[in-house]
Amino acid sequence: CKHLVTESEVKISQSYTVHPPNHTCDSTNVIYSIMCGKCPGVSYIGETSTRFRTRFNNHKSSITQNRKDFPVANHFNLPNHSIQDIKVCIFGGGYKSAEERKWAELGHIVKSRTFEIGLNKDLSWLSPFTFFR
Repeated sequence: CKHLVTESEVKISQSYTVHPPNHTCDSTNVIYSIMCGKCPGVSYIGETSTRFRTRFNNHKSSITQNRKDFPVANHFNLPNHSIQDIKVCIFGGGYKSAEERKWAELGHIVKSRTFEIGLNKDLSWLSPFTFFR
């Protein structure tokens, strides 16, 4: 968890700041952001029901495998970028259901505009939501 940001205020994008509670890499049922230490304001927002450590290891694996179909992997494989440039922030937790967690994730993606100016490029997962049709 050397990449975990522990400040009380974290700027996720140029116009969006969160105040994360105390979570660890062993926290479950959370919303998180992966941010680039070299590109201020460039971030990805995700969610997981599993331990964050497990989910983050999946992200790191996609980077080391240079998975072209993953925006996070693409970004951290850009010239002069590496896994060492990753900063992560766990800023949401304690959700009552997967649906509640996914709605909260969507709210943070929209508020932070990471779908426009960040790394949340694949929005196909929104298709089950009625407002997206």
